[in-house]
Amino acid sequence: MGRALKLGVILLTVLFLAGCWDYQEPDETAWVTALGVDRGRENLLTVTLQIAVAAQVAGGVEGPGGGPGEAMVVVSMEAPSILSAIELTHAWINRRVDLSHARVVVFGRELAEAAFDRYLMPLTRHRDFRPSTKVLVANGRAETLLQQGEPVLETSTALYWTLQTGAWDLTEFIPRDGFGPIVVDAKSPGAAAMPALVGLEREDEGPPDPTRTPKGAHMAGTIPRRGGTKIDVMGAAVISGGRMVGVLNGDETGIVKMTRGDFRRTTKTLEDPLHPGQFIVVEVVPREPPRVDVRIMLEGDITSIQSGEHYERPEKVRLVERAVEESFRSDARVALDKAQNEFGADVFTIGFHAKRLFPTWPAWEAFEWDEKFPDAEISIDFDFRVRRIGLMRETVPFR
Repeated sequence: MGRALKLGVILLTVLFLAGCWDYQEPDETAWVTALGVDRGRENLLTVTLQIAVAAQVAGGVEGPGGGPGEAMVVVSMEAPSILSAIELTHAWINRRVDLSHARVVVFGRELAEAAFDRYLMPLTRHRDFRPSTKVLVANGRAETLLQQGEPVLETSTALYWTLQTGAWDLTEFIPRDGFGPIVVDAKSPGAAAMPALVGLEREDEGPPDPTRTPKGAHMAGTIPRRGGTKIDVMGAAVISGGRMVGVLNGDETGIVKMTRGDFRRTTKTLEDPLHPGQFIVVEVVPREPPRVDVRIMLEGDITSIQSGEHYERPEKVRLVERAVEESFRSDARVALDKAQNEFGADVFTIGFHAKRLFPTWPAWEAFEWDEKFPDAEISIDFDFRVRRIGLMRETVPFR
């Protein structure tokens, strides 16, 4: 009898475990691909959801008049918190709103400057958010960016955000950090968080100026370009003390990535040391990981010499190397001065290396690195070597 009772309990348990009580149909779900958070107009927050129209992404829906339908729907609402806004959407969205596929969370600049941590930290408790979700700061309002920034090359907004924020390893001016690292940096002594800066393309072309401007001198919303999607991702917001304290342009972001070990490659356009007014183009990649004394080892290839000077020769290649080093030193001086005197925030995460010198965590906290960082003597140096000269052994000028 006892054996039969045990067998009955096991069968009953298996019966209950076999159910799909929490299953939800994909076509009954509203998949959010981007979440925007701004300071509210009629409540504490304006929360914006970019929702994928799954059937249209798959090519199965026609819009009004028989043409293609929209691949996304953008809705905004006023609410006291992010999660209460999600609940509020069910008053007019006939599907269950799901945040598990959200690729980005975009904070409006005004809100980020006032209380970034107050609205970021609650998301760490929500089961739908993943460490891979990217955190961005809009150079303006997140609501406007998500409403107007429609992808061009992809019908899937999720794919667009994945590819765009994943381009950090293709260029110096997009930060690498995702949701998890930004939370850690924002809460840790000896560091500052650095979410990417995103903005809408500038509407005016600006005054004519044909002089050379470094490509990294811009940031999201100020890039001189025309065509394509309306969204720019360039530069970074600096988060310290729970709020945004300033921004870095593309070149400054690249310097910070070098010190953090996140740098992969960039292209430098340098004025020719022997022929002013003409330029040399060099592709730069890391040579070694950055050292604790902030000496950054780089190498690269010469890809263009406008003047026709024979910089391929051993006695002249050092001129190119010195020009690249000085260009990066100049960028580093500007970025370091901004971090110490304008932000007062260790966006370089030098403190993460300094804390290894302390025997215990209380000793490190008692040192108060964040307060000492603005007055610390810090130098960032570069060692660059030309490795390849391209597919041409020697430059021959036109005659």
